[in-house]
Amino acid sequence: MHIFPQLHRAGGTNGGAMWGRSKSGFKTGYELVAGGLRQISSLTSSVFTIVMMLTVSIMLTGCGEGDAKTSADAAPATQGSMHIAYQYGIGYAPAMIAKEQGYLEQLLPNVEITWQLMNSGSTINAATIAGDIDFALMGTAPFLIGIDKGVPYKLFTGMSTYMPTGLVCSDPKITKLSDFTAEDRIAVVSYGSIQHILLAMGADKYLGDPHALDNNIISMSNPEGFATLLAGKSEVKAQLASVHYYMRLIEYGYHDIMPLDQVFMAEPTLLLGAISTETLEDHPEYLEAMRTALEKGRVFLREHPEEAAAILAKIEGTTPEQMSEYLQYPTLKFTEQTQGIFALAQFMAKAGFISNAPQNFADFATANLDKSN
Repeated sequence: MHIFPQLHRAGGTNGGAMWGRSKSGFKTGYELVAGGLRQISSLTSSVFTIVMMLTVSIMLTGCGEGDAKTSADAAPATQGSMHIAYQYGIGYAPAMIAKEQGYLEQLLPNVEITWQLMNSGSTINAATIAGDIDFALMGTAPFLIGIDKGVPYKLFTGMSTYMPTGLVCSDPKITKLSDFTAEDRIAVVSYGSIQHILLAMGADKYLGDPHALDNNIISMSNPEGFATLLAGKSEVKAQLASVHYYMRLIEYGYHDIMPLDQVFMAEPTLLLGAISTETLEDHPEYLEAMRTALEKGRVFLREHPEEAAAILAKIEGTTPEQMSEYLQYPTLKFTEQTQGIFALAQFMAKAGFISNAPQNFADFATANLDKSN
């Protein structure tokens, strides 16, 4: 059995904790402890929230009946909440458009919609296990790891196929994988991320060992890795970046020493959407609303390309002209259809990232998934 190496972690650890907001509204997080992830809470935030709730209750008790009726007429009470986790990059463009255009709010007017940007699929997996996530928009590789480890969710849609990506290097002396020294670092989102799996595919093909470069990995979000590589003042010499971060690095003159199509099939599904099994059972209407919202996002991208580019450029910190160019990349396709998942799973099982490769969609997907292979 392959033993996962300890990863270098970029930036401050904040006590080793990853903070978020739970469905209850309290500040929660996850910290790495012996044996796995432990959910932690902010006691101060919880106490403050309880005090405020009691205060509001007392104030409402003193209100007249007429005031209460006016308040109810003005703002109908919510009938539930939906929590969506997503990640960086325009591979999630249909979801980002849906978020900015408020499609889910239009479809589910009495449901409180919360979007949470997370750095990695492993963080999303931990939050899903804790019951804090209804929908997980994430990479295919961490999803397969989650299925292997029993994370309670099911695939319901593809997000995008072959995003332009590769191993972009800042050091002109490094032109192939065997040129990396023990001191050189390669930025990926996290261990087990889709970027790491693609790097492992390259290491398997060119170095004969999918884990040959594991000790060179440093965990960084896409924006952090991009900024670090541009700064050029650290041991980070390369980044396996997603979509427009990759494109921008190429524009800055850095070189790609391992394009995706050298190590994997031409147009694989690299990003997808999953729904928690609890949400699927308790709120099937949420799934239909999410499907509709994502399709509206895809239609908006096709029918209003300039407006879509302006929306995404503001989110990603680039110009509408640059974003428009990125969105027109010929192999970047936003589609709910999935492909290449079993091929990816088979490699991950062979390399020890998962214990067993799933054999059919019934093992991990909703019944009405649009699928090809």
